[in-house]
Amino acid sequence: MVSVIIPVYNGEQYIPRCLDTLFSLGGSGMEVIAVNDGSRDASSAILHEYASRYPALKVIDQENSGAARARRKGIEAATGDYIGFLDIDDCAEPDMYEKMGEKAMQTGADIVFCDYVTEYPTSSRVVKNRFDQGQTFPLRGVEAMRYMQRRQAIFSFPWNKIYRAELLRSVEFPEGNFVGEDYNMLLQLFEKTDKIEYLELVGYHYAMTDNSASRSGYSESTLRAYRHYQEDYEIVCRLHPDMKRDVTNYLIIEYMACVIAMGRNKTYNRGMIREIKRFVRRGLWGFLTAGYVSLTMKGSAVALLLSYRLLIAVYRLIA
Repeated sequence: MVSVIIPVYNGEQYIPRCLDTLFSLGGSGMEVIAVNDGSRDASSAILHEYASRYPALKVIDQENSGAARARRKGIEAATGDYIGFLDIDDCAEPDMYEKMGEKAMQTGADIVFCDYVTEYPTSSRVVKNRFDQGQTFPLRGVEAMRYMQRRQAIFSFPWNKIYRAELLRSVEFPEGNFVGEDYNMLLQLFEKTDKIEYLELVGYHYAMTDNSASRSGYSESTLRAYRHYQEDYEIVCRLHPDMKRDVTNYLIIEYMACVIAMGRNKTYNRGMIREIKRFVRRGLWGFLTAGYVSLTMKGSAVALLLSYRLLIAVYRLIA
């Protein structure tokens, strides 16, 4: 059985779409744990009403502690052999977790991942995992890590995957909410397993909203993410020296996102910007010559080195 954990904070407008889709086939073979994280709207009442109709749904109410702690609370309560994460403003295909669970049981995998759709206000885009020619499965952890760094496959999101519960519980989750926490979690998981399977299914619908953490302005969360990325960089380079170029390229893009966040609310950490520019300058040649890095990202890196304000202006033009 797969336990699906859904953190909820002021999600009253999203709950019907998310849960109606999830339970449209009845929800057999699935446990759903919705953690109401101190919502100030009607989320708790709506969740409990759904729980009265669907025995597979459990609702946990807690004081507001952030999505990360809500997930941890759900992990503690989960009874399934595998665990998946679903964000309340997203939705999953009704049979996604059933099919992923079947794949996991058939192959003995510790992690199963699938494709997804990014949904914008007026359009959508299917994102497929792309593998090197001749790739065999299961993926080894180091292979999964390299694909993630190159943004070809796996991807550093928690929600298009299921995880063996005992493996997930072995991870040390960093404190606080920040962009990059999921990347840290996946790095740890990949170090612990060589049993990672792919299910060719467009199963998850990711809604691109302006209020998501990855699209908000600069805050202490941005600084926390940046510091954790620095730590992750040191760890990956120490354990996998041959991956230094790939992790550098990955973090150049993440660091540029930190600078762009500053431009959203005009809160500039100039010390961080100087550090980021030094990092980008050191890795620029590898970034510009990497075939898997887009021309847009390469041009953005050059813009940043000329002026962080130029990077922000370029982003506003192309976003």
